[in-house]
Amino acid sequence: MAKRLAIPHRYVALEIVGLQDNYKAARIQRVTATADQATTTIDELGNSQHAGTSKDLANVTVTFQSMDVSHKLIATLAGIASSGVAPLLERLLM
Repeated sequence: MAKRLAIPHRYVALEIVGLQDNYKAARIQRVTATADQATTTIDELGNSQHAGTSKDLANVTVTFQSMDVSHKLIATLAGIASSGVAPLLERLLM
């Protein structure tokens, strides 16, 4: 069986950017990213050529799996300061 590739986090770390703070996730098991940009061809009546192309905003999805979850990660994802995580967790767990 082939051994999986391991890259130390000091060389490549996933940085999660939030509204209040950034968080460098050290122990990420899996990361996937997909992107697509929808386009629409515009035609005119009486013109055999295409008049143009309309591009919509790109749909970008990033999914990561981490077994090491800390209060700093939750604060970054929630968009609050790290000191405000304890009240948030208390409200979620009640």
